[in-house]
Amino acid sequence: MNQTPTEFMQQYLSNGYDLEAIVDLIDDGAIYFFSNHSAHIGKAQIASAIKKNFDTIKDDDYHINNLT
Repeated sequence: MNQTPTEFMQQYLSNGYDLEAIVDLIDDGAIYFFSNHSAHIGKAQIASAIKKNFDTIKDDDYHINNLT
């Protein structure tokens, strides 16, 4: 899948809390960095970290603006 960063983030956000759909967008070799300075490497670790966020944060209203 070849997308611009904006297209990717729009698709990522449109998946809401669908963890499987979000993980499908992530490359096997991806690394996610979180604001607590943790790093999650690969789909399994990233999925686990995202699930933990979903389980912790309920009813959030998440927006990203002005991507270039």
